Amino acid sequence: EQKRPSVEDDQEGASSVEPQLFVTAFARGLAVIRAFGPERPHPTLSDVAKVTGLPRATVRRCLHTLVELGYAESNGRFFSLTPKILTLGYSYLSASPLPRLAQPFLERVSERSHESCSLSILDGEEIVDCVPDIGYHHRGAEKMAERQSWHTYIPYTDRIDYLGGVMNNLPYVLAVEKLAGIKVPDRVDTIRIMMAEFFRITSHLLFLGTYIQDVGAMTPIFFMFTDRMKAYDVIEAITGFRMHPAWFRIGGVAHDLPRGWDKLVREFVEWLPRRLDEYEKAALKNGILRARTIDVAQYNTEEAIEWGVTGPGLRATGCDYDLRKARPYSGYENFEFEVPLANNGDAYDRARVRLEEMRQSVRIIKQCLENMPAGPYKADHPLTCPPPKERTLQDIETLITHFLGVSWGPVMPAGEASQMIEATKGLNSYYLTSDGSTTSYRTRIRTPSFPHLQMIPYVIKGSMIPDLIMLLASIDFVMADVDR
Repeated sequence: EQKRPSVEDDQEGASSVEPQLFVTAFARGLAVIRAFGPERPHPTLSDVAKVTGLPRATVRRCLHTLVELGYAESNGRFFSLTPKILTLGYSYLSASPLPRLAQPFLERVSERSHESCSLSILDGEEIVDCVPDIGYHHRGAEKMAERQSWHTYIPYTDRIDYLGGVMNNLPYVLAVEKLAGIKVPDRVDTIRIMMAEFFRITSHLLFLGTYIQDVGAMTPIFFMFTDRMKAYDVIEAITGFRMHPAWFRIGGVAHDLPRGWDKLVREFVEWLPRRLDEYEKAALKNGILRARTIDVAQYNTEEAIEWGVTGPGLRATGCDYDLRKARPYSGYENFEFEVPLANNGDAYDRARVRLEEMRQSVRIIKQCLENMPAGPYKADHPLTCPPPKERTLQDIETLITHFLGVSWGPVMPAGEASQMIEATKGLNSYYLTSDGSTTSYRTRIRTPSFPHLQMIPYVIKGSMIPDLIMLLASIDFVMADVDR
């Protein structure tokens, strides 16, 4: 943060402000910019102070900062603005006149928005530089894990990528099961895979709808929300909840599949493929969408790996790496599916890959439906939490274990474990350290959205404003996934 100026600074005049600190003082700078207009093209310091109502020392610092960064010029007495303009990356704002530009940004800053914004330096319509401004969604999720018990932290994982549902539970419970030495039954693995793929579909449907909407097409998103509701109907029937079931458990799942689950799943997997064909024909083959996205925001495999890009953003460059194939977990090695790839690495290919991933998810869910193993829905292990409720009424040992697991939490052996999965947006992993207590000593969460967002300046420099909109749409990031 910018150091608060002292009285001596006010008396001596404007202190030098490093360019990278300008973003923190940008709100005041825009207030000063608003003082420039047709009636005052070359105001003095006194004119600006009078119009803005800011102290002269503050106005002096802002004006000198604008001069240092090349946004203003001065002959020693009068000031004038240069063609450089700063604007908000998410907004379609006119490059002129400048007073119209200032107000929307000041309102956005004053609201302290809980989403990320992107500050862009423009030369006309060309983006000279772009700085993602993140951090407004930070909740301390990793420190919360060191406060909650191993069991009661599971609902917190749902909110990391709040569109991923039980997909967020999976790397956490797998890492805890490594610590505990738990081997879950085959039925548990298959149920987990089926539900994880359901949430991959719901997340990708939301991506595709908003992606097309960012081009300007409104109709598809309403159809895709209809499909998401059908998927959530199945999820709710099985888990009891829709977006955040927190349904996976250490050693298993919360309860067994209900009667009639197979009918609901079968209806959905027969419904969705035809809809995906319609979306591809009506939207992804649309000439306007293709013109806005093909060869836009491109990067190659080498650049993607250097920046830490994973998931569909990496596979859109032609890199054949899917963790479900490369390092199978939860029994994915027993399923037949293809890894969708593209070659151009642009905004269009990132959408194509996700569309094909939904088809492959339907294929995996069909295999779960047709080959669901029999057996228990929880592992027979002392650290399974909580143990099957029906056994607590039959023997005192299980009753004691159940009581301790729910009240204090299970005690995990000292050690460390890590687990990665191929989540909806890329690689998601949990690194856990246990000191032999009921809570985690250290939890580290690796999410895919943060490295994807940090690549924005590298990819978008030299592009046009509409290209930035399509880059943001094609990334498919979630701010809770970035900031945690």
